[in-house]
Amino acid sequence: MHPDLAQLFALQQVDTALAHNRRGLAALDDGTARKVELDAAIAERERREQALAELERRRREREDKLRATEQKRAESRQKALVSMETKQQVALYEQIEALTRAKGTFEEELLVLFDGIDEQRRQRDAQTAVVQRLQREHQKTVGEYEEEKAALEAEAARLQAEREQVLPQVSPAGLQLYDARRKRTGELAVVATEEGGCTGCNVAVPVVIRRKALQSAEAVQCESCGRILYVTAAEFAEDSD
Repeated sequence: MHPDLAQLFALQQVDTALAHNRRGLAALDDGTARKVELDAAIAERERREQALAELERRRREREDKLRATEQKRAESRQKALVSMETKQQVALYEQIEALTRAKGTFEEELLVLFDGIDEQRRQRDAQTAVVQRLQREHQKTVGEYEEEKAALEAEAARLQAEREQVLPQVSPAGLQLYDARRKRTGELAVVATEEGGCTGCNVAVPVVIRRKALQSAEAVQCESCGRILYVTAAEFAEDSD
């Protein structure tokens, strides 16, 4: 067996775990998507608030006009009662009729506005419920993210420390071999054999190749994927049986 192979396999195990850790960190849901959804819901609620405020403004405006019309109508009635001139009375009664019609129009508009306000409040309240739900979900997602991120970062620190312990045990030539093989085969440079097969590509490794990997001082590669084979005496003996 290559003098550095056991250490290189240990280094590979650590590096594989670190790569898995990095992928885990990258895959964590930090709540960005939920935040986008939440912001959109908040914007929609604000739009509904503004629509409700506009309806309320129009309601107050109509109520002011209605009060002014009723007051002017009452004043015109009073003038008509005391007026002694027929022409003036006719003009006043025409004005009263016009004000009565305006009063009816304002009252109808107010009824429509009241219905619109009730509906807009219902929609605003429903949207508020959506916002509150999304806020809870976002807070939960962020909390879980922070917890999982902390756990993965702690694991990464432990693995990095383990890697620093393994590195001094590998010769410079062994590290050069390992790094060169990783560039060619991706993250996985050294693989074990299980039940006579390469765990890197799942292709059967001939007995002669496994025997060579176990007995030779040179690094022996899988003929299929090119990764360095790590064969233990126990695994080779079990397979030979």
